[in-house]
Amino acid sequence: MGQAYEPVRSARLVQERFWPQLQAFLEPGDVVIADQGTSYYGCAELPLPHGCTFVGQPLWGSIGYTLPALLGTMRRRPTAATSC
Repeated sequence: MGQAYEPVRSARLVQERFWPQLQAFLEPGDVVIADQGTSYYGCAELPLPHGCTFVGQPLWGSIGYTLPALLGTMRRRPTAATSC
């Protein structure tokens, strides 16, 4: 699991800081859904907590994949916390 989030107001928002900060918010049992592009490749490399599920597909370049993926995931696991 990532380090606890500590905002640094003078620091730039860059990929190297963003993904570890996102990781710090994840908990066991969460579902992470990533859309095409940066969000997919950033999330795909995150070590996830035990029981955390990652949903994404980079193959077809389907921008907008996350909304139907979110709806399907919530229908299947209505009590899971879901992040897009």
